[in-house]
Amino acid sequence: MDEQPHKGARVLVIDDDAAVRRSLVRGLERDGLEAVAASGGEAGLASFDEAAPQLVLLDVQMPGQSGFEVCRSIRARPGGAEVPVVMMTGMDDTAAIQEAYEAGATDFVTKPLPWLILSHRLRYLLRAAHTLRELRASEERLATAQNLASIGSWELDMDGSFRGSQVLWEILGLDDSTEAPTLATLGQCIHPDDLDTLREAVRHCRESGRPTRCDHRVIRPDGAERMLHCQIHMAAAPD
Repeated sequence: MDEQPHKGARVLVIDDDAAVRRSLVRGLERDGLEAVAASGGEAGLASFDEAAPQLVLLDVQMPGQSGFEVCRSIRARPGGAEVPVVMMTGMDDTAAIQEAYEAGATDFVTKPLPWLILSHRLRYLLRAAHTLRELRASEERLATAQNLASIGSWELDMDGSFRGSQVLWEILGLDDSTEAPTLATLGQCIHPDDLDTLREAVRHCRESGRPTRCDHRVIRPDGAERMLHCQIHMAAAPD
């Protein structure tokens, strides 16, 4: 496993001040990062599309498009929603900070930039973004494996909130394109004679804290019955 996922990451610097750009590029390159620099909003967006950076350092006050406008444009672009955007400004006021976050900024720093602090902050954001990408990729692999194996899944939180996988709805013959199925939807699909079996299995798992399993039938909208093998376990509570 890469213990330094930030190494070699590409960072886009968008700032109309040439001296600031040079200083940031030098600092980034000293930290083993690849730096791409742009002198304004329009050039920055073009560089974002071309370079596909893993992080953006974005000045707020620039001629033409402001940093707020550029940030909104980045968030609207394919792949732009999850890229960390750190906004930089000489303004140290609450309104500017609030607007930065409303525009979609991940973080906010004021100039002059203490490089040691900024460097650690950027490394943290790059690691967090890397972890998020790994998690998304893992979820996609799991979804693909479940789809190939026709394994559906559903989750029921202690507060009653419910989530079901796409494969589950396909097994049940349901269409979730117009309205998200609910726990009640699932209950309506289970054969009436098997409802108590499933409820007892869920109750046993909840009270004992141990995994359990049961077989039960479901009735699809066309009247066809399918037998499902259901494995039930309690997920660990988040820290």
